[in-house]
Amino acid sequence: KRDDMKSKTPGSAAEQKTELPKPKRARREVSAAPVPPIPENLVWVKQTVFMRGDVSGEGNANEQPAHLVRVGGFLLGRREVTNLEYFTFVKETGKYLPEWIEPGGAYHYQTGADDFYKKLGPALFALDHPVVGVSWQDAVAYCEWESQKGSLRYRLPTEAEWELAAQGGKDRMIYSWGNASPQLALGGNVADES
Repeated sequence: KRDDMKSKTPGSAAEQKTELPKPKRARREVSAAPVPPIPENLVWVKQTVFMRGDVSGEGNANEQPAHLVRVGGFLLGRREVTNLEYFTFVKETGKYLPEWIEPGGAYHYQTGADDFYKKLGPALFALDHPVVGVSWQDAVAYCEWESQKGSLRYRLPTEAEWELAAQGGKDRMIYSWGNASPQLALGGNVADES
């Protein structure tokens, strides 16, 4: 019993039931695409419920059990951030170099002890190729920088959003291209099969 909700004098206004404000929803659900125009470099992924995780029973323990997840609608980049876009950001901020170009780093494409990036060859520098070797923190900084250039607020997708988008709306496939294993003829390059 709350004494502050009632007055001790019968018939007073304070004796009437007091309406408490309803709690606000933690997040707004978006079911339809945002008001056009959607920039050409973005796509709208509609709100849905999908099966997330290992649907084949052959995946890693951290992918099990598969479960239904509801994801609200969101905008996602039509393609990955390119070297040209990322290095424009690096030039303007003066920091956030990918690990393969950090002087003295273990992964440096010329002097590093690990030859992972050396194997990528000219693709590593192609301006229209996706940037690689960027930390999560650097990717967040890139999103914040991109957000300052216009009215949209950029962020990294959540794990569930990324999984939904990578599946292309087909949540019962083992791989993004289907259920067949990567083709060795393509070098196991999953991007070429998606």
